[in-house]
Amino acid sequence: MQAKVQTAQIKAEARKAILAPLSLLVFTNVLYESIGGVLQSVVTAVLPEGGISLFILSISLSFIILILLGVLDTGIRSMYLALVFGGTPTGADMFRGFRENTNRIVQVRTLYAVIQTICLFPIQYWLFFSADEMLVLASGNTSAQETAEIARSVLSSMPPVIIMQTIGFLLLIAVSIRFSIVYYMMLDFPDLSVPEVLRASSRLLQGHVMEFVKLALSFIPLGLMSLISMGIAGFWVKAYEYAAYAAFYKKLITMHADRIRNTQAQGPDMR
Repeated sequence: MQAKVQTAQIKAEARKAILAPLSLLVFTNVLYESIGGVLQSVVTAVLPEGGISLFILSISLSFIILILLGVLDTGIRSMYLALVFGGTPTGADMFRGFRENTNRIVQVRTLYAVIQTICLFPIQYWLFFSADEMLVLASGNTSAQETAEIARSVLSSMPPVIIMQTIGFLLLIAVSIRFSIVYYMMLDFPDLSVPEVLRASSRLLQGHVMEFVKLALSFIPLGLMSLISMGIAGFWVKAYEYAAYAAFYKKLITMHADRIRNTQAQGPDMR
């Protein structure tokens, strides 16, 4: 019978791992969110409104941002991987993805960005082309009849978007679960090609998908509670969550090292 990964045990290990370097981890999370916010704000500021060509340009720039932030996120995950294996991360590790194995990281992050962009396309399209009408409604400068007409137009376009976006969200969740340990494996096994990493990650996660889902869902209450602090506590929650995912990967690789091609008795590459 296959051994199970215990959520309580994983979270306890994660709490212990982040205790000493918590200030560094929170700082990197704040910096990551700030960089993402600045990049997205720049895109929004430089793009004029309207037109399908501008929508395509907006999607393209957002796609590039997703890849850049993905490379940065991989570096951050390397910090947590080092922690759970007993290493000592530094602030420079945040940019590790731009220094080591960049091609592989970009390839994997590009694949995920493509899937994410496709899955979120319905809501992005609707928001882009409904923005003007929404602003008019929010301004309150229209007559009752005009407001009713605009509201009717906006609401009539929502049902198909809701249906398509629900499907998109479900697909994105499924893909995100499958990618949950891919980033750690890229760092852990730099000798494996991208297809090999994807296959090995899928094999390693086999039989443990619901355990990962249970772990991810266990952070929802903490995420909701962080809203009380205006999101400030969310940076700690994110550190806790990332450490738990790294600990989850460590548990899997310890239990099923034989599932990885040519990796018998191979430990993590934390150089």
